[in-house]
Amino acid sequence: MMGEHRAEIEAEIRGRGIAITSCGQPCPEERIADAERQLSQALPAALRRLYSAFDGFRGPTNAAFLWPLFGDNGLVRFNLLGRRDPWAPSWHGRVILFGDNGVGDYWGLPVSDPAGVMEWRPIDGEAFSIAGASILEVWERAQRQYYAACRPVDRS
Repeated sequence: MMGEHRAEIEAEIRGRGIAITSCGQPCPEERIADAERQLSQALPAALRRLYSAFDGFRGPTNAAFLWPLFGDNGLVRFNLLGRRDPWAPSWHGRVILFGDNGVGDYWGLPVSDPAGVMEWRPIDGEAFSIAGASILEVWERAQRQYYAACRPVDRS
């Protein structure tokens, strides 16, 4: 079962024109279940699907579009530490933050109703926006923004 859908998911990502800088090996089901136990909540289906294909994903500019499940820069550690911090927004325990765009904006999925991907800038406190309907849509938008910002300016 582990990594069974990796080729399919990679093709879906590449088909949207999203650059894959690097990605981890598939997460075994036991590792995903361990993450859920530590978080005391189930990962939304979209995240389970991605982690079953690879443990972490880096997009353009080496941005951590999908954090690895564990480790110093992992999903479990980030969410558990964030929930204990006094600066954490009141909704933090009902959302699983899973990645970032490399410039300080974090992405998350609400656990109870993952109808859209949240984008949160810690400087904004409680405020967040809905960045898109799906994780891949958000990744695709982030990459388009990156490439648009890198285009040379025509000064003629």
